[in-house]
Amino acid sequence: MSYNFSSQRYAVSSYSCSTTSSDSGTRTMGKAYEATAHTDPSGTRIHTTSRNLGGPMIEETRYYDSEGNQVLEGGKTIKDSSRQVGRIESVEEIDDEDAGK
Repeated sequence: MSYNFSSQRYAVSSYSCSTTSSDSGTRTMGKAYEATAHTDPSGTRIHTTSRNLGGPMIEETRYYDSEGNQVLEGGKTIKDSSRQVGRIESVEEIDDEDAGK
């Protein structure tokens, strides 16, 4: 679903899933999960809710700026490490005796 305000496009997407299963008819297990994302020019807010059958509901909200960096409370950002390029310079195998040194 998307909305158009003042020639600006904002997107809202939502996903939900619910499953249950029974273990030989004696124990029922289940999980419910829902995620909603709101995107506008300043960034994205993702709100998730999950619950195991019989357990407490767990809610989490994450914010990302327009560059894809996670924004923490207080405004600090975590840079998206998937965009950082690195390489392994060397790899050497050690045995258990050398690992303790």
